Amino acid sequence: MSKKNKQIIKWILFAITICFNVFILVESMLPAAYSSLQSDFIANLFGDLYVPNTTSVAIENIYFSSDEKIEITKGTTRSIDIEIYPTNAKLETISFEGEGNGTNFNLVNDGQRCYIEGYEIGNYTITAYLNARPEIYATTTFSIVERPAPIEYYVAAPKENLMVGDSMMLDITYTANGNFADELNASRYYDKNKLSFQTNNDDIVSIDNNGIIKGKKAGKCTIIIMPGNQTIDLTVQEATNPLVYPEEINLSGPNEVHIYDMDYLESGDIVANQMKVDFGEITPSNDDVFFKVEDELLARVESDGTIFGYKKTGKTKVYAYSVMNPEIYAYKEIVVEEVIPESFDIICDNSTLDTYEFALNNSKTFRGVFSPINTTNTNIVANSNNDIIGISNNGRSVIIQTLAIGNCEVTFKSAANNSLEKTIQIKVVKLPPSEDANYDDFITFVRKSIGHFSLFFIDGILAFFVVLLLLNDNKKIKSWMCALISLGMIIFVAGLSELFQFIPTDRSPSIIDVLINMAGALIGIALSIGILSIVKVVKYKKRKKNG
Repeated sequence: MSKKNKQIIKWILFAITICFNVFILVESMLPAAYSSLQSDFIANLFGDLYVPNTTSVAIENIYFSSDEKIEITKGTTRSIDIEIYPTNAKLETISFEGEGNGTNFNLVNDGQRCYIEGYEIGNYTITAYLNARPEIYATTTFSIVERPAPIEYYVAAPKENLMVGDSMMLDITYTANGNFADELNASRYYDKNKLSFQTNNDDIVSIDNNGIIKGKKAGKCTIIIMPGNQTIDLTVQEATNPLVYPEEINLSGPNEVHIYDMDYLESGDIVANQMKVDFGEITPSNDDVFFKVEDELLARVESDGTIFGYKKTGKTKVYAYSVMNPEIYAYKEIVVEEVIPESFDIICDNSTLDTYEFALNNSKTFRGVFSPINTTNTNIVANSNNDIIGISNNGRSVIIQTLAIGNCEVTFKSAANNSLEKTIQIKVVKLPPSEDANYDDFITFVRKSIGHFSLFFIDGILAFFVVLLLLNDNKKIKSWMCALISLGMIIFVAGLSELFQFIPTDRSPSIIDVLINMAGALIGIALSIGILSIVKVVKYKKRKKNG
């Protein structure tokens, strides 16, 4: 090669090296958004090389997430959650147990959560454990407490004036922040029977524990209701006509109601049953009645006779009392039964499909939608013969975790009616890299290896050969000296590029990046020395061969 051509190549390489380093320095001053665009572009080019990690991590420990004292009002339900460690562990079926379950309280499994229905007042302990490995467990305590008296309520007298010898029952309506509250829901947490009633004049009226006021003689008085110290002023007048008192009450209505009817009444999904009364052949002057249920855990009844099942199955009695004379009453025995499912569908993400597609390293929760709508036991059980998924049966729900790419069938059955089953197709696909939780680590690796290491690897090669060509005429300069000079240049550029990252407000320099840059430069320079040595050896052998 002629000397002139060597000079041209030398200065072209010098210009390329200068431009390349200017590019590195300019890129260091760009905002983080531009750097991210470059990183994403490079990462997408290598996206097909990304292989998701499918290694299953075993659960090491479980614990109850609530550290506070757990109190459950009698007749209500509360959820208690379980946390697993590590959080990315493969899901396993968790079961809950407790002494007194079914008698003092009722446990309902729902995956990493259980629901406790409070039956009997007291302190209890529950334990959660892994079905496959019962040595991994957690315990917690809870208390079932009485329903307190209403905190906020509104009291009204159904009549402005009460006749001597007649009776009336005060209307108690729950309120919340001064507004009327939902009667059904409030009755879960408050007990009207805990209100106390007094009169400031026993000669005018009497009042019992049910809030029934009986007129004794004409006059005015005040009724006081506690807690809350609410008052009602009342006038009692002489009766203008003789009063007719009831002699009997007949009570009719359903023989059977269903557990959890209360929940579906609130949502409007079912119509309530009604208790009806009549007084036989004699119609009293006051035909008002009030109802009570012997066991409020089995059923509840409203002031108009609406009757519905509540928390337990079994038998109980519904009483109807005459307000005019509470000694006249009738009762009817009812049975609280479960509702057996007749059909069901499986839903996931609020959709009912025959085929569900979701990505590797993900999990989905499946639930049953039953008919009738008030089916008591909504537990489902799933199974599959294919090991591309993991199944965790959790009572009301089933969690399916994807373990490998492929297709499989999953069969769901109703726990309450094994003759009911539903089969769906599961398709497991590769997760788009950008949606993978571990993909950020991959992008970081690509950015460091391509954006830092590779840039300075190339820069190291360019710098070495530029120094070599520029100092080629000086016979005292050895290759290792060129390597040191070029390395010094790279250290200067690497340090300057990191300092320039102070300029944009959303970027910052990193010593680790400088080390990665230098590693790339060192390998580039070492490779250049190696190439140069090989070229020299080849030339030497060629000269020796020629002579």
